[in-house]
Amino acid sequence: MIGYLSSPCCKICNSPALMQIQSLPVDRLVAAWRQELGLEISRAFAGIDEIRLLECERCHLKFFVPDSFSGLEKIYSRLEDFNWYYMPAKWEHSMAFKDLKGLRKVFEFGSGEGHFIEKLRIETGVEARGIDTNEKAVHEAQRRGLPVDCMDFEEAASKWTDHFDAVCSFQILEHLTNPRAFLSMASAMLRPGGRLLLGIPNGDSFLKYQFNILDMPPHHLTRWDSRVVSYLPNLFPLSLQHIKEEPLAHYHVDQYLEAYCTIIRSISWAKKACVPAIKNMVASFLRRSGIHLLLKGHTLYAAFTKNGDK
Repeated sequence: MIGYLSSPCCKICNSPALMQIQSLPVDRLVAAWRQELGLEISRAFAGIDEIRLLECERCHLKFFVPDSFSGLEKIYSRLEDFNWYYMPAKWEHSMAFKDLKGLRKVFEFGSGEGHFIEKLRIETGVEARGIDTNEKAVHEAQRRGLPVDCMDFEEAASKWTDHFDAVCSFQILEHLTNPRAFLSMASAMLRPGGRLLLGIPNGDSFLKYQFNILDMPPHHLTRWDSRVVSYLPNLFPLSLQHIKEEPLAHYHVDQYLEAYCTIIRSISWAKKACVPAIKNMVASFLRRSGIHLLLKGHTLYAAFTKNGDK
């Protein structure tokens, strides 16, 4: 059902002008997690029968309600067993390297095992450090001699106010119940003139057509696009420098085609185009020809500068 709601308020701009654009029965989500990943997550939804996706009419952030779930640490721990869950090298890392040239002190939220920090320190010689709340990942980073601490966002923000030339966050915002507080803390850690670099799933890509269990609760709680990102300087002491969209990665081609097939299948005369043989042919052509690089991919990257005199 699509309709207008007076509450709750937007998680970014606090506007009460919200529109409900989707509702999902929890039973469907639980069954999909069980079927696709072999994981049982029913306890996370204790007492919840339905989740709703809302969109803010002011800043256009999309977010799910409710957003409080139990047993998330165990779910994330199980997801880490899949070798595709943590990618050491990400497209947004290469974008960030260009924006970090000439800077000295760099901080990363959600460092995991420290792959980005390690590469940054080796290739540029900057003083890079980070935090994560995953004890196992932090232990591995520290075992490799990397300055990654097991610490929450609030502690980091209070410890390093006005300290860094750049703060980075890759694939973190969409997991948070309070992204506004996070962005406030990240901004506070920057020196005037410092850079905030964000990498987030692009809600205006093929992702919006998927029934993707990892892009919904209890995993992802918000959805972002360029309109939301462009609105952030209205809320924080930041100036937007640029937004970039990831080209479609070769390993996302199959997901891209399947996402658009969800639309094509609703057209009776066109649904035959989505039979496996044809999809495989198209996927192979996109990869071999390089045309996939002209299509919109998974991630949105944004660079901001903190306002004020250096």
